Amino acid sequence: METIFADTETSYEALVRLLAMYRQSLRSIADQNYVADVSAVHVTYCSVDKSQELLTLSRLINDLNDRSELFRFVLVPYIHPKEGYPAGKTGHIDAIRLPNKYFSENSIKLTRKGIARLQSESGLEFARSIRLTIDDDDLWLPWAVEELVSIGEAAFERGGRDTKAIGVANQIVYYPTGTGRLDVADWDLAMTGSKFFISNSFERLMDLTPWMLPEAFSDVQERQFRRVGVDLSIVRGTRPFFVYVRSHGNLSGMLKTDHYIGKPVTRFGVGSYYDARNVAIRLVQSEMGVRKSADYVFSVDPPSLSVRGTFEEESGELKLEGNFDEYMSRRNIPVDSGIKVVVSAGTDDGRVEVERALEDDLVYDASGWTSRPLLRLEDENGEKLGSAWIRGKARFLS
Repeated sequence: METIFADTETSYEALVRLLAMYRQSLRSIADQNYVADVSAVHVTYCSVDKSQELLTLSRLINDLNDRSELFRFVLVPYIHPKEGYPAGKTGHIDAIRLPNKYFSENSIKLTRKGIARLQSESGLEFARSIRLTIDDDDLWLPWAVEELVSIGEAAFERGGRDTKAIGVANQIVYYPTGTGRLDVADWDLAMTGSKFFISNSFERLMDLTPWMLPEAFSDVQERQFRRVGVDLSIVRGTRPFFVYVRSHGNLSGMLKTDHYIGKPVTRFGVGSYYDARNVAIRLVQSEMGVRKSADYVFSVDPPSLSVRGTFEEESGELKLEGNFDEYMSRRNIPVDSGIKVVVSAGTDDGRVEVERALEDDLVYDASGWTSRPLLRLEDENGEKLGSAWIRGKARFLS
């Protein structure tokens, strides 16, 4: 298990906040229930320019190693290249601020150092290995490792290749707005911290960094991973173990409800981030209990909605293209059923929405758009059929 702490972040205020949250994240990993015949290691990568944070993390990791019954914690420093990182092909914020996570070639180079150190120090031989990552502000519940091992064993009982990529759909999200809110939901995405590689060969995992796993575990991604000898699937019917933490900000911009399948179990009055894990534990225990491997359902999802935008700087014109026909046909939605395209874009004066018919030319005046636009498909009654962030090279695109 691996985490890149704060990567290229340099703001003092941001680092203070991230370090406080990462303490909680690491403690949630350290406080895992003991699982027999399982050895677990967590590696923190921290750049050497963060000298104060390195010292703090070193002391914290020493304390966690004394306390954890299951995990061993390792700290691996790294150096940012003097020339900086190459610019990304899109304006996605992670490509700019988290280049060692966003670009798989960077994460492979970085994590090889940590893996080599573990191999030289431990000398352990594993019958089966799991490799996954978690972001520096997200949380695990105490039964996470138990659930991951159970899911992995169930996946191998289905047969197939010796290396698998698995996303876990049923998870928890914490919203730090109002009095604090937790949603337990089945997602059409798998976030970092709830997706992993598992293989009978640890060597096979050397060049399969978990940061290369997709969010959507659809048949498109299944075909891509099959070409490199990996079975990809998403599993439902599991016991939720991962808390995905949204950042402070406008609620409409942080809600992930578009990615829920069905109605979530919601708890208001959670309190702050520091209360979220304990409330989540009680919520799952009271509402869901313990799941058995017989409850697991492995599958791949239909293609997710994908939209790309081509932006002309001189005219400010944005032209959109997407897999609309494929997306709707796989969900048995008639193409000629009065479907509307609604684009919600951020401007200096707030968010604006532009509505068009799907059969219209999807060309927009985006000269005043400043932040990532979201495209939403709606039926003639205004019911949402799907949504996707618009991708592209312009800086305001995700």
